[in-house]
Amino acid sequence: MLPDAAYAAALVARGVPPTCLRHLLATGSARAAWARTAPGDREAASEPAEVAAAWETCAHLGVTVLVVGDEQFPAALTDDPAAPAVLFVRGEPALLGGHPTVAVVGTRRATRYGLGVAAQLGADLSSSGISVATGVAPGIEGAAHEAAAAVRRTDLSRSAPTVGVVAGGLDAPHHPSRLRLWETAQGAGLLVSATAVGSAVPRWRLAQRQALLAALADVVVVVECHARGAALEVARAAAARGAPIGAVPGSVRSPASAGANDLLADGCFAVRDAADVLVAVGLARAGDRPAPLSATPGSAL
Repeated sequence: MLPDAAYAAALVARGVPPTCLRHLLATGSARAAWARTAPGDREAASEPAEVAAAWETCAHLGVTVLVVGDEQFPAALTDDPAAPAVLFVRGEPALLGGHPTVAVVGTRRATRYGLGVAAQLGADLSSSGISVATGVAPGIEGAAHEAAAAVRRTDLSRSAPTVGVVAGGLDAPHHPSRLRLWETAQGAGLLVSATAVGSAVPRWRLAQRQALLAALADVVVVVECHARGAALEVARAAAARGAPIGAVPGSVRSPASAGANDLLADGCFAVRDAADVLVAVGLARAGDRPAPLSATPGSAL
């Protein structure tokens, strides 16, 4: 008998929309959901080849499938109707959500200033027992992730595992240039995705990645971001959940800091160093979250 998680993985691979899948799993098992979405499949009640293949691929790659309701499924996502109901994880699933988590996000076209700040934040937060979560992308996020991973490798007792949230399947990065960063991320913690292994990455999966990154984090920090940068999508998703959002001030003459400066103008807290972030984490973990920020015309949020 294949486990229920195998059917959940196959449902994601089949392309069942996340909101629909969450509803199906809330009203029954993944096996039952498979039968409901494939009523003409005679094998639906047993072990269809499609389900077996999806499960074997996950097993071969060392990918764990977590389904909402599982003991190891992140508590932060359980009651979030916008969060995926199925996660794919490379690394030890028990580590996911076990530490305070800060998402450090920003532009790929970073300045030397931004890269330096991101690396310092990543290292200092990791040294303080904070899980640094990023989208495992070059630029700001890569700098923060690599610095946090370096601390993790040298001091397991004080540091926390890193969390890499990716848009595509966990079989391989969709761009070969990210392979080294992926290996660094997995070696220091976890890689997480809501996309089945081997699946294509339509544009909506990128938006899902940003929302998942925000949902897993206690606090979101934007280091450098252009006026229309993808990091603002993470900030908006965090704002909708009432999570604290911090931004690193940058030069008003630098396009790379335009988005971060806009966030500060919208009322997000200023990040000068890791101490500012740790204060926000403490307040968030204590339940003292700000009211969701509302967008105003021309604002970053």
